[in-house]
Amino acid sequence: MKQKLPGTSKTRRAERKAKIMAEQVAELLGKSHLDEVRETVRQLFDEHLSHREYFVIVDETGYSHIHTNRLREGMIFLDEVGKRAAAAKEALSQLYLRDTGEWLLDTAVPIGNCQGKRYVLRMGTILHRPFLGPVLFGLSTVPSVCGLITGYVMDLPWQVMLTWAGVSLFVGMTGGFFIHRAMRMTFREWREVTRAVSAGDLTKMVSTSARNEFHQMGLEMNKMALGLQHIVKEIAATSQVTGEISRKQAVQSKDLADTFDELGGMMGAFQRGSQQQGQALSKAVQRLSDMTVMLEGMKAALQRAREMSDSAAQTTERGTASVDAASRQVSQAEAGMAKSAEAIRLLTAKMEEISQQVSAITKIARQTNTLALNASIEAARAGEHGRGFSVVAGEIRHLAEETGRFAENILAVTGAVQQDVVACANEVDSQLGELKTSTRYVQEAGEAIRHLQVVVDQNKSMSLENAELAELLVRHCQEISQTLQDVEAIAEEFAASVTEAACAVETQTEGVHLLAGVAEELAAKTDALERITTRFRI
Repeated sequence: MKQKLPGTSKTRRAERKAKIMAEQVAELLGKSHLDEVRETVRQLFDEHLSHREYFVIVDETGYSHIHTNRLREGMIFLDEVGKRAAAAKEALSQLYLRDTGEWLLDTAVPIGNCQGKRYVLRMGTILHRPFLGPVLFGLSTVPSVCGLITGYVMDLPWQVMLTWAGVSLFVGMTGGFFIHRAMRMTFREWREVTRAVSAGDLTKMVSTSARNEFHQMGLEMNKMALGLQHIVKEIAATSQVTGEISRKQAVQSKDLADTFDELGGMMGAFQRGSQQQGQALSKAVQRLSDMTVMLEGMKAALQRAREMSDSAAQTTERGTASVDAASRQVSQAEAGMAKSAEAIRLLTAKMEEISQQVSAITKIARQTNTLALNASIEAARAGEHGRGFSVVAGEIRHLAEETGRFAENILAVTGAVQQDVVACANEVDSQLGELKTSTRYVQEAGEAIRHLQVVVDQNKSMSLENAELAELLVRHCQEISQTLQDVEAIAEEFAASVTEAACAVETQTEGVHLLAGVAEELAAKTDALERITTRFRI
């Protein structure tokens, strides 16, 4: 059945009332958050609800934050009327076919923005059509009409029929009035009880002393209210206990999830560490193998060094002997060279004496030549008597000249020989100095070779020790390599175990997180259930 929007006067009255209520709610929300003034707003709505169906505060999504019908609080109204009401920016009145089947006048008035949310107040007014009064009063006229028809059929006088009809009508109307009032009062009481129950007051009861089928409905309502009261009490007690348990469970589940997260991180780090350890052990084994190979090479090199040390020792011994022999020969050569130098110096002195004697002969030859010249001059002066003496004087002069030339040649040769002897003496002295230097070098070389022999002997001894140490080190490295290989095998098994444990922990972590999520959801549902139970007065 299609309804029409009621007259403008009724609509204006509804909008005026809704605006007044919206202003009062806006004043409360301007001072505090909605959750803090929830009970105050509920009391305000309950006081002004009267014959209206509901007051409800919704946000822009249609979610009902506060509803006078506690059973509908928390619902989301997604019907067309609810969507338009939630989006209303000014007073909006609509016909509302409720899901209960009743027609309402829904009046929406925006409250305003509070703490970042936009709220709208919706007020519902029931649109009733008169039924009980017209039916009862209509039935009250039935006896009068029946009396008139009966009197007419029986051809009774009009005065009697009218009297009978009037009395019947009076009695019927009076009875209908009292029945209507009694039924209306009863229905009103029942309605108040049902509205009180829907408003969360489960202490409201139908008070009646009648024991008939009609008033049994009120007793059934009392049974329903008492049953709901008992159920809500049980739910409240259960939700309280469940809330405490679920909150503790949520906290413990969160702690357990955090613990498993930390454990998962530790296992992951442990897994990475074990893998790195395995890799490090593999590298260590490889490097130790390489080092063993290098030690084998070093051992061979030390063996060659020992052989070379032996060869060097023999060579230095031969070198020492050779140097000693060379030193002796150089010393002998130095002594012979010294004797030669001394002989050359004596020869130089003799050559000096010869030069002096030749110079004397040259001087005598010059004097003889002068005397022969003088004798020739005197023989020439003697004439014939001195001719023979002149010949002798000429021969003597010739002989003196020859002697002078011979003496000069001897003197020249002697001078040249003397120069050569002096040069030879200087050369001998120079070679003697060089020979002494060579002797010193040979002696120093001998000392160096003897020191080298000592070093070679020490090197030989150290080479023997190093070879023994290298042999010992090779054995130790082989033992360490075997140990590391065993440790590597253990590490691989341990890494596999850690990987399995990490996978198990990861699986358990997912389960614990799921459990934590379920626990948090359970805690949220329990809190919501506690909030629902707080809507009711028991």
